[in-house]
Amino acid sequence: MPKLSKREEKKMKNQNLLRKILELKNEHFGQFSTTITKESRITAWINVRDYAVSIGLIGRDKEFCYVRDATWPNLRSRTMTKIDKSNKTGAQGGPESKLDDTDKQVIEIIGKKSPVVQGIGVPDLMETVSEVIDITEDFSYSMSNENDDKGTTKSKCSFQQSSCRGN
Repeated sequence: MPKLSKREEKKMKNQNLLRKILELKNEHFGQFSTTITKESRITAWINVRDYAVSIGLIGRDKEFCYVRDATWPNLRSRTMTKIDKSNKTGAQGGPESKLDDTDKQVIEIIGKKSPVVQGIGVPDLMETVSEVIDITEDFSYSMSNENDDKGTTKSKCSFQQSSCRGN
């Protein structure tokens, strides 16, 4: 069997870690209940941490918080960056936006239908604006400073419509 490069070895270890997180997904990310408690979540992350140590992904000196607060978020962030790049208008879809097996595992953990993955369904501002209207002539504003009884200066801003647009 050929020896893996350091990069391939790290990728394989990350995928194994993600399998372990997926195995305990409900304990990590499920709603709190009589069975899912703060203690059960900590225990689940300790199990993942112990597994990460056993496969040589992290050192023995790392606490479960390291896997929960650094390793998992870094893997998730890497995947989300790729998804965001591929969803951009005019995205070229280069190698930096292609999802690999690690990314697919992250998506499986997060959930394919999650708003984090699919977006929240709010259209992009530039997609909804059909006409840019210059309103600088129609409105005026003024700004003044006032001191209250405690000597604090407060700024007051007021807007005023100077003319009405007819349809």
